[in-house]
Amino acid sequence: MDSVSLIAGSVLMRPAVTGQGVELGRVGEIPLNQPVRVLRANGEWRPSFLPGFSVDGAIANFGRRSASRENTMFVPSYTLVDLGVRYRFKIGDALATLRFQVANVTNTFSWNIVDSNSYGLADKWRMLLFLAADF
Repeated sequence: MDSVSLIAGSVLMRPAVTGQGVELGRVGEIPLNQPVRVLRANGEWRPSFLPGFSVDGAIANFGRRSASRENTMFVPSYTLVDLGVRYRFKIGDALATLRFQVANVTNTFSWNIVDSNSYGLADKWRMLLFLAADF
């Protein structure tokens, strides 16, 4: 019998900065690098006709974020999609997993916020290969 696993979740918030810094206009009311929304969904399919084999996918959406303490710059929302395959097998008596993943399949552009008004480029699409074993 085929097996499918799905999981989804969200974090919705209204983060706020208060206090003297805000009252004096030194900082904005929105915290630096804090999205108001994070939505995630992951799925995995394990076909019965290929024991040990699975296909998985993930999608994550991040809301816009303040990129400056004064709230004058914002990084827009973005969505990432990852796809992968996994094979579980044995090396001798040890359980092992070989995993291939393509992260950021759609090559979505975004900025990493390092500090107020300081940015780095987020990773472009990439391929990853992992081998893990329990010895």
